Amino acid sequence: MAVTIPDKLIVGKINFGTTSVSTFWNNGDAYDGAFLSFIANFNIIPQGASYPGNVENPNLYNANDIQVGWKFGLPSGRVYTVKSITVNSDTNADIEIEDTDLYNYVSTPNLDNGPTEESYGIFYEYVDGVARLSNLTNNISSFPNQGYWIDDIFGSSVKDLSLDGVSGSAGTAGTSGSSGTSGTEGSSGTSGSDGSSGTSGSDGSSGSSGISGVDGTDGSSCLLYTSDAADE
Repeated sequence: MAVTIPDKLIVGKINFGTTSVSTFWNNGDAYDGAFLSFIANFNIIPQGASYPGNVENPNLYNANDIQVGWKFGLPSGRVYTVKSITVNSDTNADIEIEDTDLYNYVSTPNLDNGPTEESYGIFYEYVDGVARLSNLTNNISSFPNQGYWIDDIFGSSVKDLSLDGVSGSAGTAGTSGSSGTSGTEGSSGTSGSDGSSGTSGSDGSSGSSGISGVDGTDGSSCLLYTSDAADE
């Protein structure tokens, strides 16, 4: 079990005489030239809590925590979108707010969508498409007459949710597939072709010369004796 992190809900008001128009509607229709966004200097009241430690913390959230895309709601029932912010200190910032899709403009009969100066409003975020306002009662001193404007804030968040929707969560992983069956045996390979004939052997080397014969000995002299027939 973990300690809950306090929701971010920051109170602020536009200082008198600081509001100016920053952009105009330009969509090629009958509303061209209507005020679209405003920039003003805001006084910011830090949000206190007993977090993150078990001690009093009067400055948990302040002007540094306001983000582009947050909403700013006023007791007049008007809701704006934060388009840009320049923080001057923990308690002061120049913030551009937009009448998104001219919702405030077309919802009134007097052609006016400007934010009210010197009137406290709340900066809040959407969580899963719903306005996060759980800390509003802690700031009751700034809103002695809450009236129905909080209902307007919830109504605005429901409108945005119906138009934009919220992203669905990722699906769970599918189960693993079963193992495939074994494949059939392959056919026998064909016989290999005959090998090529070997090359002819090389000629043998010549034999060595025979040894010379020995010289014969000289014959001895021989006396040939012949008899004379007359002597007989």
